[in-house]
Amino acid sequence: MQTGNFGQVRDAYVAVRRGAPPEVLDHFWQLLSESGAKILDLGCGTGISTRQLAARKDVHVIGGDVDGNMLEKAKELPEENIDYVVARADKLPFDAGEYDAVTAFSAFHWFRDEHSLREIRRVLVDGGIFFVVNNNDVGGYRMDFGKKLERLLNRSLSHPKRNYEPKQIIKAAGFSNVRKFVIRNDEEFSLENALIHIQSAGVWNEVPKEKEKEALDLMKRHILENRIDGHIVRQVEVQVVSGIT
Repeated sequence: MQTGNFGQVRDAYVAVRRGAPPEVLDHFWQLLSESGAKILDLGCGTGISTRQLAARKDVHVIGGDVDGNMLEKAKELPEENIDYVVARADKLPFDAGEYDAVTAFSAFHWFRDEHSLREIRRVLVDGGIFFVVNNNDVGGYRMDFGKKLERLLNRSLSHPKRNYEPKQIIKAAGFSNVRKFVIRNDEEFSLENALIHIQSAGVWNEVPKEKEKEALDLMKRHILENRIDGHIVRQVEVQVVSGIT
């Protein structure tokens, strides 16, 4: 299923994408408390979540992504306890039982297929943790921008999160002790950064060059119409799901 050419929007991604809130990392470390753990951060992109994980210096983190262009950006901020590897989730270049945990921050919807889940289970140790984090828009300017783009382009766009329920998917793949918790983490932007943020979405690759200016004008109006008390706010529900092999 691995689609979404993020390499083409990597500069926008680096400029405005934000890491997971501290509560999410705290929850992960409660699940994975042992020192010296080896973690695969799958779908790591430019390494935002990888560096958050590696901030704990007693672990070793491998950032894996199918897009080498994204990884080149990640490597511009090296850390001693991080390595980056081009890796497809459905054909991971790792040994069985190599990792204590596999994480997927805002990425699992791109590789929720049966082959990828089988590979994730294969590379985890017995009792290993699969930890999935998703930012779900629940209001504000990001909620409906895809629909407006579809009307502008007069066609349907990709929707990788359609029928996407991580808890059910992970349970069906045979993980045990599957748990879910949700927190609210709204993000405030300037108008300029809000427009860049929209362009960091994989769906922006589907906007033809000749339509980009018109699309940006449309997005600017949409953003300003959805201000909250004069502020541009992306209203986000952070959903965390974990399971054990």
